[in-house]
Amino acid sequence: MSLSHDSQEITIEIARTSDDPSLRSLLKEMPMPGDISLSFRREPDFFQASHVEGRESDVIVGRTGEGEIVGMGTRAEKQGYINGQLSCFGYLSNLRLKPQYRSLFLLGRGFQTFKELHFKRNVKLYLATITEDNKRAEKVLTSRRAGLPFCREQGYLHTFALRPTRTQDVKKKFPFIIRPADESDALVLLDFLNRHGKNRQFFPRYETDDFKRGLLQGLKLPDIFLALKGKEIIGSLGFWDQSSYKQNVVHKYTPRLRRVLWAYNVYASLSGKPFLPEERRALKIRAGSICCMKDDNAEVFRALLQYGLSRPGFKDIHSFVIGFHEKDPLLKVVKERPHHLYKSRLYIIYWEDGHAAYRKLDQRVPYIELGGL
Repeated sequence: MSLSHDSQEITIEIARTSDDPSLRSLLKEMPMPGDISLSFRREPDFFQASHVEGRESDVIVGRTGEGEIVGMGTRAEKQGYINGQLSCFGYLSNLRLKPQYRSLFLLGRGFQTFKELHFKRNVKLYLATITEDNKRAEKVLTSRRAGLPFCREQGYLHTFALRPTRTQDVKKKFPFIIRPADESDALVLLDFLNRHGKNRQFFPRYETDDFKRGLLQGLKLPDIFLALKGKEIIGSLGFWDQSSYKQNVVHKYTPRLRRVLWAYNVYASLSGKPFLPEERRALKIRAGSICCMKDDNAEVFRALLQYGLSRPGFKDIHSFVIGFHEKDPLLKVVKERPHHLYKSRLYIIYWEDGHAAYRKLDQRVPYIELGGL
């Protein structure tokens, strides 16, 4: 990648609170590529969304001598389950660098700063995703050049966009009850998640405060649906509204897609797939969260999904988005419904001290909380 400015003049440092407007502007200016180009925004406060990424997070920026922010990246860490045991792991995300400043050298300097922060903590492994369309980023980040960390592919993350249904409730009779959660369910739900979530690799550990200003900020208990057999929770699925601090905006469509947008929306109305809004419009979405089924019961997940998608309060959203690793046994249930599919590659990233932890990973299916990226 070419560099039109002297990268030696760029200072890599921890972001300041006063950088908030510049960070939000950078996200607006740099949408993710694809047939549908999306910008992932954080309005009205960039740092408010950091609470869902991890209990500890560091935002680094590249700053010119004149004070302009030309790049950024986030390193976050949280507790969760690795090989069924409580441990710490991290996420590397929000990597942005203005085109005229892109160079392998400058990227390496950014990751050197991540490395320095890494060795002050107790995390060995990090997760990161790269959209399937972003071949250039994938090629660079996996090159191991310029001191970049080890980057090991872990297969595809499949993200599905589903449209709410007109059916008002689950019609089929099941040998379990489905209902929204309430305050009295909070502790029992957390116990359920921590007991059964450990069957997934990198499933986060949640606490009661996470529903307020933590890892699940904004996820209201009535928007979590439970499957119960007697008094026992056997499944949970949240419909997470993050619009108060995170927004997905359609930046633009390719010329080909723009020409047929009206025809596609006619097709979507007939097929049950989500509509595509006009350019520059924010998508009204709910993110699938705390998706956890005892014994990976597909019937329980199918019922929870239908129950949530049919709720009257969700009829005005564009789509419900939920992600699964390609090897997740629950993925087949989502494939049964009309959907849009977006694919990303999942990577585990680590420095030299993470070799042993990476080699010890067992065959559990990875879990990614989309709302926490």
